[in-house]
Amino acid sequence: VVNEFVILKLHFFSSSISLDINPSHKPDIVANVENIPAPDGNFDSILCSHMLDDVRHPEKALNEFHRVLKKGGYILLAVPLVYLFSENDFWRFSPKGLRLLLEEAGFHVVKEERLGGLFAVRNQLLSKHIKNKLALHKRGPFIRGACNKLFILYGAVCKALDRMFPSEQC
Repeated sequence: VVNEFVILKLHFFSSSISLDINPSHKPDIVANVENIPAPDGNFDSILCSHMLDDVRHPEKALNEFHRVLKKGGYILLAVPLVYLFSENDFWRFSPKGLRLLLEEAGFHVVKEERLGGLFAVRNQLLSKHIKNKLALHKRGPFIRGACNKLFILYGAVCKALDRMFPSEQC
């Protein structure tokens, strides 16, 4: 999904505002994250999940996040490192590169966490490849359901293997 993220107000998430460039996703605000139509310091926190790699100018988006975030606010940011490319892909961020972009935008990185390891990455790539090659989105519910159960089982095995054999490279 291109340029989609949700801005959350930090009162146990009692309210939220979504922003997306695509009006068909029915966001609260239709806009590009490189130019957020909100006043400075308007939000307590920002959740940006798996979309920064789809933005043409991620540094502009991060500067905008910093601008609209209240002083002392938090951003929770998740980006893919290894993933199949889509038509909207522009970037991949290493941990050091992402930290640099965040710091240059004025953020102080409080915590960095890597999710998954070598086996999870292989699972993700293989599952996506199989789904695409078999065109599962066009198959009947029985085939889709059976494949999804196999993907879940294989994913659980991969998570266990990642715990048994941790890798710093993924």
